[in-house]
Formats: sequence, C-alpha cells, structure tokens
Amino acid sequence: MVDLGKLVDLRRLLVEATDFFQVYAYFMDSFGENQEMLTLGAELDDPTFVAVLEKIGGQMLGNRASIAQPLLLRLPEQKLIHGGFMFGRHFGCVFYFEDLEKGLAAFGSVDGGPSQIARFSLTTLPTGKSFTLN
Repeated sequence: MVDLGKLVDLRRLLVEATDFFQVYAYFMDSFGENQEMLTLGAELDDPTFVAVLEKIGGQMLGNRASIAQPLLLRLPEQKLIHGGFMFGRHFGCVFYFEDLEKGLAAFGSVDGGPSQIARFSLTTLPTGKSFTLN
C-alpha cells in the first residue's frame, strides 16, 4: 500500500537537500518501486512539460534527443506529477510538485553508465514555461 503521508518528507527533502541521490533514493524506495503508485491519479498529456524534460536532459547529458514513451501521471490532490520516459539511450524518472514549482529529474544510461540527477524549478513566464536547474 502506498503511504502518501511520505510525500511530506519528500517535499522537505526536495527543498532542503544538497545530495539529490538521497532524494531520488527516498522517492524510489517510498513510491517508485510500488506498482500501486501507477494506479493513482490520471495520465498527463502535457507537451510543454515533456519539452522541458527534453531541455533538462539535453543540458545535463550534453545531447539532443526526444522524449519517447512518456508515462506521466498527475495526482491533483497532492499537486504531484511523476513518471518515467526514455531519452535517447537513457531512461528517465521525474517527480514534480506543482505548488512548490520544484522537481527532480533522473537520467540513467541503458548502457550502465552513471546516473545524472538534477533538481529543477519550473515557472511560467509570459513567453511560456521556463526551467532552471538548481
């Protein structure tokens, strides 16, 4: 059973952490490896969010690729978007709190190379959505 009460700790970790691998590990241990999490919320079809993930991946990994096979879910009551995707030869995982305008994106290589993880902020500007890695 998914303990959504752990989202409080995840929020705190996301905001306060300097070790993003610790935040990612907490997310995966608490939610990411629980198949029930995939039954909560509704599928999100947001081309702008996907485009931001592509830009984050491009900046982090130094290559241009498109997001393929995104499975993004939105839990409106928790103001949480989470999911997985492919980015070139990398698999990706993301979670993002809409009310905090902060999230974490992780990219792992299918070839077994090191993972890349970044916290990001997403804000809406008059010209559209923009992100910063932080």
